Amino acid sequence: MGEFENYSQTSHTYDKTRIPAGVEILFGSLAKLGIPFDRMKVLDAGCGTGNYSRELLKHVGGINALDINRGMINTAAEKLNSAVRQGKITFCQSNIQALPFKAQTFDAVVITQVLHHIEERPDLDPAVHRLVFKEAYRVLKPN
Repeated sequence: MGEFENYSQTSHTYDKTRIPAGVEILFGSLAKLGIPFDRMKVLDAGCGTGNYSRELLKHVGGINALDINRGMINTAAEKLNSAVRQGKITFCQSNIQALPFKAQTFDAVVITQVLHHIEERPDLDPAVHRLVFKEAYRVLKPN
């Protein structure tokens, strides 16, 4: 995660400056899967304060939302409290480079407005984004 911002602190005001842009593109891509939306199990990797999860919840069957920052997760869980109580969404704190899910768990993995926050580090693969995509691929169901 970028060192330039304290996301635990920012989580309280994040939604004042961020909106879920491109949602129509996201749903267009999901529609191509050929799975009824209400049966889709989606991973929102890097969910932040849950803006995209909130939009997805209007259509998909279930969401696992994951973020590395506890403050962001807490804000998202509070915002989506009703969906949490209904069992439509669960939250997990983890790094998206090592997803804590079994292989072939999700119909779709959504990674929005996240990759620019992942730091390149000399002690990791020079293209650390490859790790993110390998993990996303690992947890996707076949096809």
